[in-house]
Amino acid sequence: MFHSFKCATMKRFDIKMVLLIGILFGCFFAMVNGQPVRLVGKSVGTLDTVFANNKLPHSDLVKDVHVRYATLIYANHSYKSIKLLDREVITNGNTFTVVQKLYDGASVNIDSVLIEKNTLAPIESYSNISTSLDSFGYHGNRVKGMMIPIAGGKQQSGRNVDTLLAHPLFNGLAYIETYQVLNYKKGVPFILGQYVPGHNVTFERVEYVSDEKVSIAGVEVPAIKLNIQKTSQVSIQCWLNAKSHEVLKIEGQFPAFTYSLVQVAD
Repeated sequence: MFHSFKCATMKRFDIKMVLLIGILFGCFFAMVNGQPVRLVGKSVGTLDTVFANNKLPHSDLVKDVHVRYATLIYANHSYKSIKLLDREVITNGNTFTVVQKLYDGASVNIDSVLIEKNTLAPIESYSNISTSLDSFGYHGNRVKGMMIPIAGGKQQSGRNVDTLLAHPLFNGLAYIETYQVLNYKKGVPFILGQYVPGHNVTFERVEYVSDEKVSIAGVEVPAIKLNIQKTSQVSIQCWLNAKSHEVLKIEGQFPAFTYSLVQVAD
């Protein structure tokens, strides 16, 4: 079963920026903290690697919620892109659905993913973005689906995807919920394995480093701060609500730009 969404064309610069973020957040990284990743789905160094095959300690924190984030890309001393990320979580027994919409004022990219609540194992996902229509089903370690490229506003010939992973991985489209349900201890980093539908596997080093306060709409919110090493040259900082573990803010310095995502009030 495929979802059908309407989608307008994004500006050329925005497409490049979004694709670059997608590559950095969603493709296989050969290095983690300067050390090589040995195999897809295997442990990295001596750190534990977390996979989507066990009950998670904070899965009960995932609840029905509608949250908006402002996303900003800053480069060459000016803002190159300001977008609104609208995310809704809908729970239904042992599963929940995440629907996220990325607006730039003229167009919208839409992703939807159905997830098993206790383990966060993905069940199915759909994407309608300016460059592709994607649909995937997840069965244990296997991912099968279809990608239909879009060029010049027209659908091109589709490509079947059939990928066998070494372990069940978290879904990259639900990274906010993944960060929410994990267990964090200061000074105990771990490796998080994720699969971005139709792209590849990521392994990132996650560490809880401090307790801070984050200002959201003028209100100081207690938060825990994570350092997340995505490549040997790229790391981001993520602040989670200390009580609900909702993502409040993400900041990252990339080679060509600075990326920021901040929760905004309704």
